[in-house]
Amino acid sequence: MLKNLKVSTKLLAGFIFVALFSLVVGALGISNMSKINHSAHLMYERELQGLSYVKEANIGLLYQGRALRNYLMAQSLPGVDAAPHLAALSKYDEQTRSYLDKAKPLFVTEEGKAKFAEVESAYKAYFEGQLKIVEMAKQEEAAGIKQQDRKSAEYMMKVARAAVDKVDDGLTTLTKFKEDNARNESELATNLYETSRTLMLVVIGVALFMGIGIGMLVSRAITRPLAESVATANTIASGDLTARIVVTSTDETGQLLAAMKTMQEKLFQTISDVSTTTEALSSATAQVSSTAQSLSQASSEQAASVEETSASIEQMAASIQQNTENAKVADSMSAEGTRKAAEGGEAVTETVAAMKQIAKRIGIIDDIAYQT
Repeated sequence: MLKNLKVSTKLLAGFIFVALFSLVVGALGISNMSKINHSAHLMYERELQGLSYVKEANIGLLYQGRALRNYLMAQSLPGVDAAPHLAALSKYDEQTRSYLDKAKPLFVTEEGKAKFAEVESAYKAYFEGQLKIVEMAKQEEAAGIKQQDRKSAEYMMKVARAAVDKVDDGLTTLTKFKEDNARNESELATNLYETSRTLMLVVIGVALFMGIGIGMLVSRAITRPLAESVATANTIASGDLTARIVVTSTDETGQLLAAMKTMQEKLFQTISDVSTTTEALSSATAQVSSTAQSLSQASSEQAASVEETSASIEQMAASIQQNTENAKVADSMSAEGTRKAAEGGEAVTETVAAMKQIAKRIGIIDDIAYQT
């Protein structure tokens, strides 16, 4: 099946496979990093922030105790204003309640909620004890009761002290609870990191092994047919058109082998046709050679006749030259005769004129003779 796929499809499939493994590795990495980030977020937002709020509430509780003691001592000292200590008590109460309210949503487990409810209940009891102590102190101050006789201090040291200790212990328990949760989240993040690292190493190893395997498979599927094509091309180039070409695939290399097979058949047919034509041409060439020999013999005979004709022409040329010279001599003689004839004609003319003179004179003589 693989050898019938196109080369581009094979390469694309290999790259897609590697990309899918990369996607799996990336997805695992992102997923695990998201889990680690979520664990870190929970550790900070829920555990460490909760721990911080509980600590701050505990500090507020300590400040409340100090403000309450300062208030009671200020009442027992003449000329000391106790109002600022009462205001500080109210301030630190609000601060403690504020941090407890911030911490409450961060206790999400049933155990945490139960522990936090115990702290709230204990703090409520402590706050009610504070109110009772303040009220008792006010009444004792109004009544002028001395410090050593006041029940408010005794109530604070016995009843309220036990309540505040319970709140303090509860806050310490919440602190330890948050510290344990933070430690658990840290261990969870560490375990998740180690598990993710191991899993990603395994996936990367498998991806590397599979990628190399697929690369070798695709490379072999491409290079083998190409090597066959090169060998076939070299065979054809060397002039051997009898080699058997077997096409076993329909991809580009298979199409190349099929085209080379067709080319080999066409070349073989062409060479066969050329061989047949060459044999016919050789036979025709033999006939042409024989005809050429006949023509050569006839040409030799024609050459001999041409030589004889040339000799006759040369003799005729000599006769014509002689006739030309004779004609020149005859022409010269004719010219001379014409000149002589012209001179003779002039002489005859002069003779006739002389004869006419003589005849005229003879006539005069005859007349004279007649008259005589």
